[in-house]
Amino acid sequence: MRFKKEKDRQLFWELDIRLRYILIWLEYGFKLNNLPELKITSTIRKKKLIKNESGIHACGRAADISIKGLSEEDIKWIVKSINKKFVYGGKYNTALRHDVGFGDHIHLQVPPQGELLWGQCPGWICWNGLIK
Repeated sequence: MRFKKEKDRQLFWELDIRLRYILIWLEYGFKLNNLPELKITSTIRKKKLIKNESGIHACGRAADISIKGLSEEDIKWIVKSINKKFVYGGKYNTALRHDVGFGDHIHLQVPPQGELLWGQCPGWICWNGLIK
């Protein structure tokens, strides 16, 4: 697992434990499928980057990962698989692909309080990571 900035490496262990689990699970899955090394581009940040930002990064419940080197097929499959396995609940998703003006990436987030609802995810093997 790589980090865009050293401060994000230092802040990794302050992230919500559910989010750390997803990131470590993804890292293993990337390795199993010979995908590029997982690169975290943003973790905890106090400063909002855009006007209407929710602040979910500030409380350690969100992280962004790079999609450079991934095919369109892989990106769609990763986002879909995360959202099936780690159900956020309500109108939100755990993973979404977007660009808020700082580059296309996958945004990961976990809900406040409570627990993730674990869903079914064909093609992935529980904590062992993703397998196509």
